Amino acid sequence: RVKNHGLRFRWQVGELTELKGLSPHHVLHIMRIIEEAVTNVIKHAGASEITIQAGDCKHTGVAGVCIDVSDNGVGLKTDAPCGRGLGNMARRAEILGGALSFNSPEQGTRLSLWLPASLTSPD
Repeated sequence: RVKNHGLRFRWQVGELTELKGLSPHHVLHIMRIIEEAVTNVIKHAGASEITIQAGDCKHTGVAGVCIDVSDNGVGLKTDAPCGRGLGNMARRAEILGGALSFNSPEQGTRLSLWLPASLTSPD
């Protein structure tokens, strides 16, 4: 799908800490967050490159795993309407006990998903 839209895809994932309590429901939420992020890049970013990185990290002092989806597109516009996709991603991160953030520097956008090393049971 990424190739069909002329995007260069970079995958930068190494050895990761095992997430305790990881279930198929967790995996589905994580997959849907990443899918929505990639869809947003395809639909809105005007990017030529998308990168997915994952690694161990800490959030507010708690160990876990970070998954970043970034692009080199036009970035988030502060006055752009917020669709359901961003809200759904935030809700899924909350269900996982994680945190979701967006950063739009001079060029591009980076979505960061932090997941705790011990996941909560999704409802």
